[in-house]
Amino acid sequence: MPCYAEFSLAQIPPLTNKTPITLVAEKGFWTDYLTQEMLPKFTAKTGVKVQVVSTELEDMFNLQTQNLLQGSGKYDLLTMEAGWAKEWAANGYTVPLIELAKLYDPDGEKAMEKYLEPYYPSLLNILSYQGEIHAIPYNNYVMGNHYRADLFDNKTEKAQFLRQFGYPLAPAKTLTELRDQAQFFTRKAGTI
Repeated sequence: MPCYAEFSLAQIPPLTNKTPITLVAEKGFWTDYLTQEMLPKFTAKTGVKVQVVSTELEDMFNLQTQNLLQGSGKYDLLTMEAGWAKEWAANGYTVPLIELAKLYDPDGEKAMEKYLEPYYPSLLNILSYQGEIHAIPYNNYVMGNHYRADLFDNKTEKAQFLRQFGYPLAPAKTLTELRDQAQFFTRKAGTI
């Protein structure tokens, strides 16, 4: 299974509705890539033109929230900072993705669940409200882990970790391993 959500233009069925789409996106390289690489291919495949309103992040919240409050329908697709997801959902500005998927596709619920499956649960939690996901991650915070190789290669540390946790000390690949390592290495100086 790939480590990212897959979607291709080939999966888009022929569209009869060619109404242009207006999208709000944060200025920067992601939006540049979107406008220069992705959207021209989308328009060529579907015949649907996409206008991008590119704005600074600090202006996006007010721009979009005012549009939502006024109910003008000026923007078809919005971009949100993950921290806005719960507020927008609580105010009824967004609907759960599963609800939206089922509205347009009888198999939409399964398809959306499969699409979201590879994302980090913590990221999906940030984009959720009352247990339902309200936004699709696209520019997410890549998780990384830095560690001190000298500690992980130390024979005494490795032996003690194995005795305490029952498996070899190695860079964490799961949250359980990360918690075990945090517990193991949280001690007073000079203590093993």
